Amino acid sequence: MATRLDISIGPVQGFVAQSRRTRDLWSSSYLLSFLSAHAMHGAQAAGGTVIQPRIAGDPLYRWVSGQQQGNPPQLGSVPNHFVLEVGGTPSTVAAAARERFNAAWSRVCDAVWNEYVEPVAGFGNGTEEIWRRQVNGFWEFVWTAGPFEAREGLLARRKHWRSLQSSEETGDKCTLTHDFQEISGYIRAQGGSERASQDAFWQQMRSKKHLGRLDLRENERLSAIGLVKRLFPLVSQQAIGWRVDRSHWPSTMEMAARDDGKRGDENTPDQLTPFYAVLLADGDRLGRMVGELGGDQVGKALSHFTADVPNIVQHRDPEEAGVTIYAGGDDVLAMLPVEGALDCAQALADRYHAAFEGETGATLSAAVVFAQARVPLRSVIDEAHRLLDGVAKEGNGRDSLAAGVLKGSGRHCQWVSSWTRKLPDGSEAPALDVLADLTRRVGDLSSEPGISGSLTYRMRDTLARLCGWERWQPGDWGTLPPGVDIRSILRAEIDRSLEATGSGSESDVWPLADTLWRMLGPSRSGDGTNSAGTVEVGIDGLMLARFLADPTSEE
Repeated sequence: MATRLDISIGPVQGFVAQSRRTRDLWSSSYLLSFLSAHAMHGAQAAGGTVIQPRIAGDPLYRWVSGQQQGNPPQLGSVPNHFVLEVGGTPSTVAAAARERFNAAWSRVCDAVWNEYVEPVAGFGNGTEEIWRRQVNGFWEFVWTAGPFEAREGLLARRKHWRSLQSSEETGDKCTLTHDFQEISGYIRAQGGSERASQDAFWQQMRSKKHLGRLDLRENERLSAIGLVKRLFPLVSQQAIGWRVDRSHWPSTMEMAARDDGKRGDENTPDQLTPFYAVLLADGDRLGRMVGELGGDQVGKALSHFTADVPNIVQHRDPEEAGVTIYAGGDDVLAMLPVEGALDCAQALADRYHAAFEGETGATLSAAVVFAQARVPLRSVIDEAHRLLDGVAKEGNGRDSLAAGVLKGSGRHCQWVSSWTRKLPDGSEAPALDVLADLTRRVGDLSSEPGISGSLTYRMRDTLARLCGWERWQPGDWGTLPPGVDIRSILRAEIDRSLEATGSGSESDVWPLADTLWRMLGPSRSGDGTNSAGTVEVGIDGLMLARFLADPTSEE
């Protein structure tokens, strides 16, 4: 009787999210995908059959398994969790997967060590010991075996156990992977010779041939894990067996500048730091879909979806074009200009549903973070995961979009809605159409400085009093007292704005009040409906529309 074998490799967040640049984000996603492909290949060579994901046409898996035809793959596409059907002993197949994984990881690490670290190790204080400790103890390889009826339950329970007991590392910490000691081994805080020796070590490293200024900046002191992530693309032929192109990953500032260019901004020194978007998407309840449709059908659908992701992200309009950082199975990570980011999320959700030939349960949730370019990339990625997992999926019942604005001062707003928005009058409309209508109207009223901003914050203060918020926070929903006519309140506030500025007319009041009304309430998927007899409201939709109408506003 065949056995289901689940294999999961981590830590994903600890490896991918700890990135200072878009290139770090790409390289860690790519490397994890490459290593997972090796684990798959080892498992299949030992008699297992990968049934999820469907890897027959995956370009990265083909190259890892020796079918190196055409151009080398430049995008991670193999997920870190995969499922096999095993006719023999599951532990033997799991051991073979782990052995192949470890061998691939050792090859990557050795390539970086031999080229960049070993020649300067003599300048360090226990550098080789630190290196070996970190690279040998980083990965957690988890597997479970059981009947197919158990689906993902066994693996979920197994992940609660910690096989890897990592101890707190002493010494100065890596500026990229903050849990790890930087590899010079010196303690900067002790000053004197320790500080001088640390500086000398890293200066020796930076003087290495072919190591550019952006590969290791003056203020960067990295761990073994950080150096492998950062430098393996420079020695990719030795590390993974083919060359990868590391030159086409735009910085966050470059991505943000695409929006500035489209709006005609002059980017003067005193202008607000521009914004860009990070998009994270993930299929909903994939395990249930496998149980209902079968692994082969789900695998084919995901294969079709993944193949189309780069074209969707690389929009036909060059000024709205994004870059795909990872696309594998049902997961997508991309970076885009502000304009077009939400439309890209919608297009991905539509394509995912279409790939399953319209199956009702085949839905995708997405998070879009509009971040100031000066916000640390790691914080942006963490926020995207929070919005996707905690807000769109758990909080809103999946089949949802969560969007937020992240400034240097923190979260500015957090809006979530089901893709098809349930409106207060009982009708339905595409959520992004409703948001676009409000954004358009907010933009039209922005001919006079401060109108939209003042209206937004007055409405926020009014709702805070009505809902009893002591201090409003992004994502807050409140319940209106019985009998409160929110549409009349909206009309009165809009009237006040028009009178104060002398712009607009009476005919503008009701259409805008109606549009605001359609965006104030929550729209949840699944069973997350409003309580009977209550009216919930939130201000984040208006704040998001205000931002989208004018991302350069300092309000």
